This record gives sequence, C-alpha cells and structure tokens, in this order.
Amino acid sequence: MQPNDILVFDLDNTLTFPGEKISKEMNTLINLACKYFTLGIITASSYNNTKRQLVDLHKYQYIFAESGSVFYHNGELIYQKSFCQFVEEEKLQKLINFALKELSNIDLPLKRGNFIEFRKGMINICPIGRNANIEERKIFVHGIRKKLVKKLIKQFGRENFSFLIGGQTSIDVFPSAQNKSLCIDELFQIKRFNNIYFFGDQIKKGEADHQIINDSRINGMPVSCPDDTMVKLKKLLKTVH
Repeated sequence: MQPNDILVFDLDNTLTFPGEKISKEMNTLINLACKYFTLGIITASSYNNTKRQLVDLHKYQYIFAESGSVFYHNGELIYQKSFCQFVEEEKLQKLINFALKELSNIDLPLKRGNFIEFRKGMINICPIGRNANIEERKIFVHGIRKKLVKKLIKQFGRENFSFLIGGQTSIDVFPSAQNKSLCIDELFQIKRFNNIYFFGDQIKKGEADHQIINDSRINGMPVSCPDDTMVKLKKLLKTVH
C-alpha cells in the first residue's frame, strides 16, 4: 500500500454517471485501488446524494461534500459550514429572486420541479429542475448555463458569491471564500501526502473542477466520463502492483 498517496475523485461523470449509482465494474476497481491508496471524494453533491450513489462509503476516508462545505473523515462529521455564515440574508434573497426571475424567462425542451436547491453550504441552480429524470437531463440545452452565469456574475460579481458550472445540468453557487482547492488544505492539515491524484471532468475555466485540477499540489487526472476514469485508474494501478 502507498499510505502517503491519495486518490481523490469527483462524483458525477467521474465515478458515476450523473445521478446514477456506481457501476459494479467501477466499484470492483475502487476495491482494488483502496489496497494501494488512500481514497477521497470532493463533490458539489450533498453528502446524502454521495452516499446514495456510492452506497458503501467506508472505503473513502475523506469525503468533502458541497464543494468542501461539509467534511467527513473516516465516517465522522468534522465540520459543516453554512452558506448563511458568509452571506447576509438580504443579499441571499436578492440572488435567489434574480435567479428565479431569469429561469422563468428561459425556454427549454422541458422543465421539471426543484429549480433552486438550498444546501448547507451552497446553492444549486438547475434550469431544467432537479426533479428531471436521467433521460430528461440528456436533452438539456447546456449553453443556457453559460449565459446565465454571465448574467449572475454581472449582477452579483462584487458580492461574496462564486458561480461555477457543475454536474450535468446545474450551476453551483457558494461563498467566494469556499472552493474545492481549500479541501487540499484540509487534507494536508491531517496528513502530509506525498502524492495527491485528482480525477475530475469539469476542468474548463468557469467549471467546478478547474481550480483544483490546476492546483500545483495536485497530479491532475482529467476525465471525460466514468469509462475514461476506469481507463486512467487501471493505468495508474499498474504502476503499484
């Protein structure tokens, strides 16, 4: 085993297809990987969604949910940061109202419910609605998010908000002081890892994994989908067993 090396994974479209449970093939590969590496998760998804999709979380010693706002170590909750700790209620309501108004003016092939989800440490804006099923999400018009992010930055760019395109259909909003790279700081406070490998798919500027995968402390492993993750993970595992 490489006790000072850690593999850190994004969730949707990296370990799993968006919103789906981990495949048997991927889970088998993860079981092999945990014999040689420490494992971690950094995702914008909630902890409950992460648990639902990965089923068996004990293999992952470090779990950062909601882009690092919620942190579990060896199954124990270490902290959870509230969005309201960083943003005044008045500004928060202005953001939500603006987003709802913009969403009401967007025409899409379909819309479902739950367009804005307030989580512990972030807000998830979903133009199609988080109630859309997997097949419905596949026909989502992705260019809509880039246009909406530009409007949000123009309106709230001077406030304490960061806006990133994340997952298959969403925009993640969180306090400017919080981003995925800060999770690496937390890792180093607990243990000085020799090598940190991060697997993620949202790597373009303005996307959820861009900042962390370009962190100088990280060995970035860009992937396009779970199948690509398996290819690159198998290649890495060949170097240690």
